[in-house]
Amino acid sequence: MTSLRTPLFLACLLAGADALACGGFFCSSEPIDQSKERIVFAIDEEAGTVEAHVQIFYQGAAEDFAWIVPVPTLPDPDISTDRMFERLEAATRPTFALKVETKGDCEYEPWVRPPYSDSGIAFDGAESSDSADSGGVQVIATEQIGAFEMTTLQASSSAALTAWLADPDGDPETDDAFDLPANIGDVLTPYVAEDAFFVALKLQNGRSAGDITPIRFTYEGNAASIPLILTSIAATPDMRLQPYVLANHRAVPDNYLHVNINEAAIDWLGRGANYDQVITQAANEAGGQAFATDYAGPTTELQGTILREGELDTSGLVNLTDPDAFIANLRWGGWPRTAQMMGLFERFIPMPADVIDDGVDPAAFYNCISCYTDPSAIDFDPAALIEALEDEIKAPIEHAEQLLVQHAWLTRLTSSMSPAEMTTDPMFTLNGDMTEVDPRREAALVYDCGEQPDPRQAPRHIRLSDGTVIVVPPESRMYEDYSSTAAFTDELEMMAALTIEDADSSGEPTTLKDNTEARNASLQAHNEAMTARYGGELPEGPGGSVGEPLTPGADVGGCGCNTSPRSAWFLALPTLLVAGRRRR
Repeated sequence: MTSLRTPLFLACLLAGADALACGGFFCSSEPIDQSKERIVFAIDEEAGTVEAHVQIFYQGAAEDFAWIVPVPTLPDPDISTDRMFERLEAATRPTFALKVETKGDCEYEPWVRPPYSDSGIAFDGAESSDSADSGGVQVIATEQIGAFEMTTLQASSSAALTAWLADPDGDPETDDAFDLPANIGDVLTPYVAEDAFFVALKLQNGRSAGDITPIRFTYEGNAASIPLILTSIAATPDMRLQPYVLANHRAVPDNYLHVNINEAAIDWLGRGANYDQVITQAANEAGGQAFATDYAGPTTELQGTILREGELDTSGLVNLTDPDAFIANLRWGGWPRTAQMMGLFERFIPMPADVIDDGVDPAAFYNCISCYTDPSAIDFDPAALIEALEDEIKAPIEHAEQLLVQHAWLTRLTSSMSPAEMTTDPMFTLNGDMTEVDPRREAALVYDCGEQPDPRQAPRHIRLSDGTVIVVPPESRMYEDYSSTAAFTDELEMMAALTIEDADSSGEPTTLKDNTEARNASLQAHNEAMTARYGGELPEGPGGSVGEPLTPGADVGGCGCNTSPRSAWFLALPTLLVAGRRRR
């Protein structure tokens, strides 16, 4: 997605969750974490189609919103839903849990806090025009999709395209320009050369920025990719990329490398708080162009995640003419508490002029309408709002849930890239031979109470799932000697990538670099120094003496390619591309 009038990487969405204790529908006006660019691809190999869902982040005036999307063929567009992104993120997010074990006789059973969990979400008909060719730009169609006004066009050159974007209606007196970076033409040229279509989006008159939703495009193809060359114009350093791929098999990076992280670099005592930094470092160690896999597994484990049983029922709403009662019913019906919902309230339950003049915050007003005005005095049509709820919120959520039923696998990948590294568009292919990746990572925190029965004073070490050991300070000395668990983890100076590999559309990946021996040697030196400092015996395992790998238990607490031609599809960042070539 190119940066137009205002930065399009931002969103003014309302923070929240499925179960909130504030008592109102909207509990906070703080923006959500916008550090990730999330994209969901659904690949139907039998039909030869790809469906791409793109989450749009935007903050600014509604009239300033603009978005440019390149696509190879006329797409079938529709609106999507933020709930898909938020609930898939929560369900597939890597967690790092510690199972407490003791050796010897401890005075009491030590305990560590469970890892972060998030079972909820965070805030969380077209008319074709006659084709017209003007100045090297052919306008194919104009249609309304959700809250958007969408124009589809083709251009003979990037210069013609940028000229049209600067003055779409050909009247210099009107303010309808798509403000573009000065060098946008350079990165548009490859897409123009491949005869791509371009879709230009703006909000319809009368719609607010809260009406902005994710969008989806269905188009011919059988692979997915992100066109980072175009993205590099407005990208930030170490920008997080998080593509999801729904398909019949696991997805792997095709022309980028794949990394398996070194779990010894994870801040286990801090419940994996440094995971994003480890991913960034691992990608850099692989040359800057690499992805790790957060999750890969059957969708049977995820069905019912996006739409849970009993949610979004409108049957009890039709007779609720009191807007306060209507919103209260939505509160307990699993409806998303998002800026989109706020936009619907503002359209169908308008705030009275005197309430607006008093400067009442919209979230506060819709949490308690009767606190500010007589609800019966508001012109409220529940049937009209129900129709909008079903069309604009419920239908996209139902469609997203069906994608989990229609596709056998979901893969979530992650990377971090800076503009200088965005020289090649990453492609993803499907591999039916590679195994699942569980997002729940486990290790053991072992207290050795053999000579020191007080576990707070006893020597401790972490044992990873492969048996690798990391000696950590006794509980009583941890914060005396280190400012934080992160400071201790940083002292280890671990490489972030345990292995760097090249994956393909079949078979196991080829290992290009294996850092296991170097990792173990570094930990050996660390563990010997820590044992000499804090006492105890050098624990068994890689990095210590010989031992057995951890067998994860159920009682866990925690801390925390197919080289054939493909049809091309481009989408600006959050711009996506499904390309018809494989680059090595």
